[in-house]
Amino acid sequence: MRRIGWKAGPLADWPGPFYVSTTRFTYRAACTIPAVLWNGWQLRRAWEHNEGAIGLSLMAGFKERTTYTISVWRSKDDLERWLRSPAHLRLMRAFRSKLESHAADAWTTDRFDLRAAWTEALRRVGA
Repeated sequence: MRRIGWKAGPLADWPGPFYVSTTRFTYRAACTIPAVLWNGWQLRRAWEHNEGAIGLSLMAGFKERTTYTISVWRSKDDLERWLRSPAHLRLMRAFRSKLESHAADAWTTDRFDLRAAWTEALRRVGA
């Protein structure tokens, strides 16, 4: 698995609390991963324009046919607004039929540490 580094959002200096969201998507075929990553990269490029976004980190594995995300928000409402955004909805609609399985979870924390968040995220979404 390869991690793609931290991408700061417009609230990168937010003091907390933090709303942390994590996802795992496993695809039926490894050949789907390049297209998923390309589309995900487009969302990542625009990350600093997402209201309430603190940061984002991704992980992907071709062999495992799996992608993981950690996104950090000021609030649950900020995450939900982004989930309803046209760009995110396009991505989900395009790849939903190619999924083998998926999991998502979220939690609130007063302190955010990316390494600890990855440990918690992988535990929560069944790595």
